[in-house]
Amino acid sequence: MNELRVVHNRKKGRITVGYLKKIPEGYLFEYDENYLKNNKKIFFAKSKGNKFINKKMFAFFKSRLPDEKRPDIQEILESYGLKEYDDFELLARTKGKIMTDNYEFEKMK
Repeated sequence: MNELRVVHNRKKGRITVGYLKKIPEGYLFEYDENYLKNNKKIFFAKSKGNKFINKKMFAFFKSRLPDEKRPDIQEILESYGLKEYDDFELLARTKGKIMTDNYEFEKMK
C-alpha cells in the first residue's frame, strides 16, 4: 500500500498527525482524529473536513524534497535506490526530514 504516516516528534513524545496516501486521483491526506482533538497546528484548513485530495503532491510535503531540477538529482536518487524521481517514494525513503522542524514520514506496512 502506498501510505505514509506523518509523525510529529515532540519533547512529550511522538504523535501521529495523519496519513498521506498515493491514490489513482493523485494524493490524499487525512488527519488523525486524535491529533485534531488535541492540537492547534494544522497543515490544511479544517473547513473542508479531515480529508484532502490533490492531483499533485501537496506543497507542504513537496517542500521537504530535493528539487527535481537540481543538477545532481540523479546522484541523490541513486543514493536512495531510485532510478527516477517519484515524490512519494522519495518522501518515504528520506522520511521527509528537514532541519527546521520535527516532522517525519513513516511507510505503513
